[in-house]
Amino acid sequence: FFCPMFLFSWCCTCGTWPQTQQNIQKMGRLLIGILSAVVLALPCQASSPPPDFNGRPRGVAKSKMGFYDSSKPFTCLDGSRTMPYSHVNDDFCDCSDGSDEPGTPACSSLGGRFHCANKGHKPAYIPGSRVNDGICDCCDGSDEYDGRVLCEDSCKELGAAAREEAKQVLETQSRGHQVRQEYSQQGIAKQTERQAEFASLESQLKEALAEADRLRALKEEAETPETDAKDVHKKAWEETKAAEHRVQAEAAFRDLDTDSDGSLTVIEIQVKIQFDKDQSGDVSEEEAKEWLGGELARDIEYFVSDLWKTVSDVYGKSGSEEAATPVPPTEDEEPTPVPASEDVVPPASEDATEESQEEQMPEYDAATQELIRVADSARTAYNDADKKREGVQQDIDNLKKLLEVDLGPNTEFQPLQGNCYDFTDREYTYSMCPFDRVSQK
Repeated sequence: FFCPMFLFSWCCTCGTWPQTQQNIQKMGRLLIGILSAVVLALPCQASSPPPDFNGRPRGVAKSKMGFYDSSKPFTCLDGSRTMPYSHVNDDFCDCSDGSDEPGTPACSSLGGRFHCANKGHKPAYIPGSRVNDGICDCCDGSDEYDGRVLCEDSCKELGAAAREEAKQVLETQSRGHQVRQEYSQQGIAKQTERQAEFASLESQLKEALAEADRLRALKEEAETPETDAKDVHKKAWEETKAAEHRVQAEAAFRDLDTDSDGSLTVIEIQVKIQFDKDQSGDVSEEEAKEWLGGELARDIEYFVSDLWKTVSDVYGKSGSEEAATPVPPTEDEEPTPVPASEDVVPPASEDATEESQEEQMPEYDAATQELIRVADSARTAYNDADKKREGVQQDIDNLKKLLEVDLGPNTEFQPLQGNCYDFTDREYTYSMCPFDRVSQK
């Protein structure tokens, strides 16, 4: 301002008016030249941001200061090019990796990054495109240096908050580590206890197996004479029963063989009303033949061996009760004559039928009963020993499953085993039993 005013005063006081006009014109051209030079110089000054307070180029991390030496030419970090140091942060991207513009957004399209020193907090990198974008990204405000936005330095407050949070996390981790150590000690103790128990159970199993084998041998030894005695008793009873059945069958044959000719005929069957299968009131020839196995006559041997088992069910029934309550005839039917009372066989009662069908074997003699008692005692002793063996084996299997579970490198998850934890979310309750199951209620 002083120079133009001085020139203007000098022009007005020198010479005549024409000379003054010439001086003013010269002065105008001089001022225009000066202003043009100033205007052309301004972009050059703005394109080179001043270094930060630590004396290193803006946007460069301290760890990379060795690459940015102002007394030497600058070489791109990828080694692709070397240039005068004045090209660093000149707002023009010269390096293909953008390393010559750490403090400007010129190389943001190449992935350029700006380093925030953030003194008092954590250093950080931001994309180069965020430099001078009007938004404070670095807590120290170093990314907005063009003066358009005034960024407050909040690094101390953020750093203090971050350190407090880190302190709390560390305390939580410390408590968790302490709990883990306690759980690990409990788990190791429990696993040691289980391993000792497992060894004890294996020893018990050997003893139980030996005892079961010993008692099995005694049982089998006692069962042999018992079985023999029972077989003798059963055989004698079956022989007696067979003899009794033969006597009964022969007596029945003689009773039915009314002409005593040793042959039971159809006619002799027909006179016995109890052989009336269809309840028609008389025994037809076909019915009689059916009772005789399809023949007209049978001898005593065939009767005893083949027919008696079937005939015995109805033999001896008089039929009087059946005939005593005849079905009344309709008006178009003639009354059916009632057979003579001696030929009518009353229906056998249910109890009587069961008694005839179930012939009980007589009791064993005293000697056999003693053998049975001894064998029963041996069987009971063996069964008890075998149940004990099964119980020990089951305990071993269950304990083996527990020992095979992965409870962590230091067995720290063992205290969670066998416990269940519930979580309720609205109407649902979820139950988690670690190392076992998860269910929804």
